[in-house]
Amino acid sequence: MQISKNFQVYKSSAGSGKTFTLARKYLNVILSHKDPNYFKRILAITFTVKAAHEMKERILAYLSGFAGNKTDRSDIQAMINLLEDDLQISQEEISARSNRILNRLVQHYGEFSVMTIDKFVHGLVRLFSSDLGLTSNFEVEIDQQQITERVSAELFSRVGDEKDITEIILAYVKHQTTRDKSWNVSGSIENLIYQLTDEDFFLNARNFETLDWESTSDILNWIDQRVEQCKNQVIEIGNTAINQAENLGLTYSDFYFGKTGIFGYFSKAKEGNLEYVWSPNSRVVATIEENKWASKSAPDHVLGIVEEWQSQYHKIEQIHDEIGNCLLLINLKSQVFRMALIGYLRQILQSVKKEDNQQLLSDFYQILSENFSEEATPFIYERIGQRFQHIMIDEFQDTSKLQWLNLIPLVENALAEGNSTLIVGDAKQSIYRFRGSEPQQFVELPTVARESQLLFTSEYESHVLEFNYRSAPSIIKFNNRFFKDLVNALPQSLASTYKDVAQKHIKKDGGSVRFDLVDTSQSDDALLDFFNAIESRLNQMTRIEKIPINDICILFRTNKEASFIASKLIEAGYPVASDESLLLENNKDVMLLILTLRCVDDPLNHFLVQKWIAYAKHSKKINQELHTLALSCYRDKWSFTKLLTQLGLYLPDRHEISNSFEFLHSTAIAFGLNTQSSFIQKLLDHALEYEQSNIKYKQSFTEYWQTTASKLSIDSPTGVNAIRIMTIHKSKGLEFPSVIVCIPELKSKNLTKEYTWIENTLNVPHLEHLYLKVSSLQNTPFESYYQVEADKSLLDEINTLYVAFTRAAKSLDIFMKQKKPSKGAKSTSMPQSKELGFVTNWPEWDSQSASMTL
Repeated sequence: MQISKNFQVYKSSAGSGKTFTLARKYLNVILSHKDPNYFKRILAITFTVKAAHEMKERILAYLSGFAGNKTDRSDIQAMINLLEDDLQISQEEISARSNRILNRLVQHYGEFSVMTIDKFVHGLVRLFSSDLGLTSNFEVEIDQQQITERVSAELFSRVGDEKDITEIILAYVKHQTTRDKSWNVSGSIENLIYQLTDEDFFLNARNFETLDWESTSDILNWIDQRVEQCKNQVIEIGNTAINQAENLGLTYSDFYFGKTGIFGYFSKAKEGNLEYVWSPNSRVVATIEENKWASKSAPDHVLGIVEEWQSQYHKIEQIHDEIGNCLLLINLKSQVFRMALIGYLRQILQSVKKEDNQQLLSDFYQILSENFSEEATPFIYERIGQRFQHIMIDEFQDTSKLQWLNLIPLVENALAEGNSTLIVGDAKQSIYRFRGSEPQQFVELPTVARESQLLFTSEYESHVLEFNYRSAPSIIKFNNRFFKDLVNALPQSLASTYKDVAQKHIKKDGGSVRFDLVDTSQSDDALLDFFNAIESRLNQMTRIEKIPINDICILFRTNKEASFIASKLIEAGYPVASDESLLLENNKDVMLLILTLRCVDDPLNHFLVQKWIAYAKHSKKINQELHTLALSCYRDKWSFTKLLTQLGLYLPDRHEISNSFEFLHSTAIAFGLNTQSSFIQKLLDHALEYEQSNIKYKQSFTEYWQTTASKLSIDSPTGVNAIRIMTIHKSKGLEFPSVIVCIPELKSKNLTKEYTWIENTLNVPHLEHLYLKVSSLQNTPFESYYQVEADKSLLDEINTLYVAFTRAAKSLDIFMKQKKPSKGAKSTSMPQSKELGFVTNWPEWDSQSASMTL
């Protein structure tokens, strides 16, 4: 490993030996020094606890193997050979140094700094706690939902007591109901609390000032007046144009394309439809630019209106920018109420954290960034004793803007002292932008927005890991070709992410790739059609191709899809192991017991009763036809008690058995459920924990269940011969012999980030920045913001495909949705997603079966 510069960046693709490269670099540094304690001067950062643990284990295994101890690793000698060449020292010297380092590592394991970035920053904040005004014994709250719910509850508790909060929330509810939206704004407010802890808020609006009701009213009135003024101008122009036509006895049928042409355009203007006149359709444009005015049946004098209507059209064009601004202001109005609550929510959030002596993980990065400027960097390193001289960062594509800003001083210090920094990443595998990661930072290296830019540039050296050690040649060739064609849909600035997508293969075995389009018109449920296609393929794989069932992994985009297919496969007799299938809330027996408890506590809640019928049907206790039972219950407004009587079911008396554990256990027996089931046992354990804790004095068991259900699962059985099912996000970093990918379509219109902050160039009073839905920026003067997010979101989708398609070692099967034929057509062999249409042009594509095999 010939290294000439100190800032080394490795661009790795899937299966390219990234972890091996990291370990080699780490071993290079510690073995190049005779000091066995030199490992204390290296900081290696990754992004998951699992990755940090695996990295530590690998380094220890190599050192142990070098020292002559037995190890499970088969590449010990290969690594020694590389290190001999890198370091120009003998194998005997490597062995002796490894033995000494290993002994020191065991004695000083706490200083073996291979850790997550969260752990490192947490430690740094704790080290400087007194400087930052924090107590030294603060706790870290990982479950943000609990704090969010507390802040939300506290805000609503102040309604009626605090005038400003009361007025803002009441106005918000009124605004929602007038727009036919839900009056319940609690979900929207909880979402806003999450946004407050997000780094986008910190970077763009951390100095956002609290708005009282008077200021909020000023903003709302200002928006209404400006929009009304603009609408009146447009209405006046529309009225003038339509009156001119009527005075000549002309109607819509006399004009090119009638109601959807220029006549319709002025009719919409007359109604004050700003959105329509802001973006006229192609027929209106053709009238103006190509002089297409009259319909075929129009009288000759229709042309007499052309000059007047051209004049009216140009009047609208003159206020075109203002119309766009007003469209934005209309969308802003819905967000003004949320912005008005920001200051109050921040105050409550800080109060809750101070009261409980807690900090969120996201706080650490904000605290460091806010308190330690570039000038304070020397102070930081004086405090930690210049300990870390070499920096290594893994999975850099998952780094957020704030995380990188906090890491830059470390890198600067290492490079300025003549020491090394290693960064490894793959922007193609960036699928966590919804959590704040910014893959373009990796693509744009060595560019950094710092005074030290020259240092970064002068020391920068990049490498591409071009060999794939994981997959068979056919899989590698397919992915090289597929993603090269697919990224043509991206703008050049983002397409550069896939510049080095092509990989070379190491393995000789050919492997296989199948790409199938699923016809989802076969049933009312598209997922059922996918299940049928997957089951058919599984039959072929296990019975004809003799692929071991535990070699197979099926990947999905969402938990819902994974859970549905897992349940159907279990019903079909396939052994399945999946995180989703192990969740208690996905088990019908568990949900029947929970719903029974909820219905007993609220017997007149007809929605719950109907839901109970749906879950209870699978129990042998209900023999009646489901639809008839549900209809009778709904029509006659049966209480839950009456329903049970009608069914001849008798449950334990809730008044006599208030203990939730005892009630659930008795109910399970009454329903004839298997109380030894792992799922029911876990539910009963959970109920017992509840009864033995102080939580029961604050929440009912069903309320407690609502806050904990999504995290409760039974332990995954080990060594089970079963098909593995998981989401693509959970599969990242893993590999399987045979992979089936089920992604119905490329969601190219979905936006990863829902909200954004933009500078207040519209002069809205009391605001420096505007908080808006990204989708609302379409067809406004700020559309460029929308387009940037739309492009990045499309890249997120492509990256999701890349991660899914690169998990397989031997065989890859892809199932996507087939485009439905147009009316009157028999069939189509095109994918539902037009961006993937290029595959049908490949010579291997069989349009008859809408599939191909490579």
